[in-house]
Amino acid sequence: MEVYQPDGRAVEYRLVTSDPSRELAAGADLEATLPLGDSHYWSVQGQAGEPLRLEVESAQFDAALALHDPSGQPNESEDDTRFGPPSRNPILVTPLTATGRYLVRVHAVGDGGSGAYRIRRVRLPDRLLAPGPRVRGAMDAGGRDVWTVEGRAGQVVLVHLQSDALAMTAMAFGPDGKVLNLDMLVPRTNEGGAAPLRLPTTGRYRLWVHSLDGTGPYWIRLYEAN
Repeated sequence: MEVYQPDGRAVEYRLVTSDPSRELAAGADLEATLPLGDSHYWSVQGQAGEPLRLEVESAQFDAALALHDPSGQPNESEDDTRFGPPSRNPILVTPLTATGRYLVRVHAVGDGGSGAYRIRRVRLPDRLLAPGPRVRGAMDAGGRDVWTVEGRAGQVVLVHLQSDALAMTAMAFGPDGKVLNLDMLVPRTNEGGAAPLRLPTTGRYRLWVHSLDGTGPYWIRLYEAN
């Protein structure tokens, strides 16, 4: 923004700023109308490592989502579903990287559309994964799935993933929201793959499974390594 007087004379002017965002609480399912060429901003409060799932639906324009972290930096964006049949309704599933207030931008692809839309912030349940038998998961068009692990300091667990429908990677967040080292790339095979994970502190961990090439079922198992 630039304010100037062509003749160089002193002038008075008023500058007013406002926060155009509206709160999008967990479990919210809201409707709004996007003007042509405009953007809507929704605010989201979250904790580092917390899972976030956003869904936008519109029959009137090709919607896009963009997420900005508490420092204002772009975090992630979606203008479609990651996998599945072509769709103009984006789904964004991501772990939050920091604690604070995020901004979600809703706009039309190319900023050339307008109309009514619905936005949802879907609650993702805490699904406990404990050492023991394998558990079935399912990857939808969002391309990501999350599990909760209760761990203790110094514990080492082995994470095993298996699917003949899709290839996967995995990542883990500690109780403090920091990313842990989990070197895991699992091809689409019946045998699957495994990687060890050392838990630095006692508390609740989140284990994210990312699809690389589609939707479908998979199996996950946690072994006690020590």
